[in-house]
Amino acid sequence: MAHELVPSWQFKQGRVRGYIVGGGEHGVEIADIGDGLPGTRPMCLNLEHYYSRSCRNGRFVPRYKAKVTSACVADAVVATIDPHEAWQVRTEITFRVLGRPAIEARYRFHFLTSFQGFEAFVSNYFLDPTEPYIHTGGAWVQPSLTENEHRYWAKGFEQADNIRAVYQRELTPADNIELPIDRDYYDYPIMVTPVRKTRSSIVSIVEPQYCSSISANRRWNAHDFSLLAQDVKKEQEVSCRAWLACCELGSLDDAIQLQDELLRE
Repeated sequence: MAHELVPSWQFKQGRVRGYIVGGGEHGVEIADIGDGLPGTRPMCLNLEHYYSRSCRNGRFVPRYKAKVTSACVADAVVATIDPHEAWQVRTEITFRVLGRPAIEARYRFHFLTSFQGFEAFVSNYFLDPTEPYIHTGGAWVQPSLTENEHRYWAKGFEQADNIRAVYQRELTPADNIELPIDRDYYDYPIMVTPVRKTRSSIVSIVEPQYCSSISANRRWNAHDFSLLAQDVKKEQEVSCRAWLACCELGSLDDAIQLQDELLRE
């Protein structure tokens, strides 16, 4: 049996400890929230799929199919994803540990050809199927999901229309999962996932300008988000940020304040 060794870097921020991992299964794992309990599984903030109205078969291109190289550069870990076949986009993800228990991921896309309705899909994986709290319809809610759905909350009408155009057509019978779009749009691109048996939460935050949707499922315990959902031109470059934080929230509204602080940093 062949084994593959991939580079990884351990971080410690206060009582929180985890890893930033390179390679195709790149991303962040919060291994200890400070009391010996893990906060996430590996591959949080992992760029998994590409989608586009003008190009197909982008599922798992940045995770498994494209060449990915990783290196520690100064105070950051940089993963570079090469173009692959029709997906002529070079992506660079810079993971950085901040001065608080939070990791920032900056996604830089350099398009070597034009795409219509381009989306990048990013995953966060958790230990339990507990649904995240999201802010939609003017209030915090914890949706109840079934085992055979991956539900989306879009930024608006245009982003919801792009989900129908680029995600649903890629499904196969073997997937055996539905991709419903909630009738309500998200108010903030924030997901709050409680860590079982603790007062801590994992907070996922995406730069609002670029977050086309947030989404979740119980099958893979995944709380995900999508970036861009826009037409892009050859040689265009786009940079956007997302964060994963581990903290004790006095109230769910503290997550909105955290978003404001991170956007200013």
